[in-house]
Amino acid sequence: CMNDVLTTPNLPKRSPTLYRLALLGWVSIALLCAALFWIDLVADYFEIIVPCTEGIPGVFNDCNFAALTPAEVSVWHSWGFSLETYGLVFLSGAAYTFLVYATLAGLLLWQQRQSWLGLTVSLALIVIPFAMFAGSRDFAAIHPALVWAGNGAYILGNGTMLLFLYLVPNGRFSP
Repeated sequence: CMNDVLTTPNLPKRSPTLYRLALLGWVSIALLCAALFWIDLVADYFEIIVPCTEGIPGVFNDCNFAALTPAEVSVWHSWGFSLETYGLVFLSGAAYTFLVYATLAGLLLWQQRQSWLGLTVSLALIVIPFAMFAGSRDFAAIHPALVWAGNGAYILGNGTMLLFLYLVPNGRFSP
């Protein structure tokens, strides 16, 4: 089990070119998912601070699912809070989740960067918050230039997640 190709710690020595390509791919996917996550978070903020006046938010209308109805806005104002405060409080959970996962991914990459399993699991930790919070976003609605980046991150992120699920728990690929 220790000589398995996925968990062997001397990966850079066995195939340095492949290892450099794997690290370059890791960095590319991680940066793409992280950048799109933060772009989505900012877009969500500006969408949820606008009250939804057409029925229930997120159901058969163009409102963000987290937007407040006029009645909810009046309750927030009666408590002394603004819609900007609501937006920050609501999205702080997503930001905190991403920062925790990114920190864990960085620590795992630092400790296990010489194994395929370490690379895959640390990348999955970056992709999980992207898939949870921003994966369903239509990035073309934010800016048309983000269409290919959003689709690419979605495909690469889901591919990484599938690979991660097939490698866990023992580091061997088993569908």
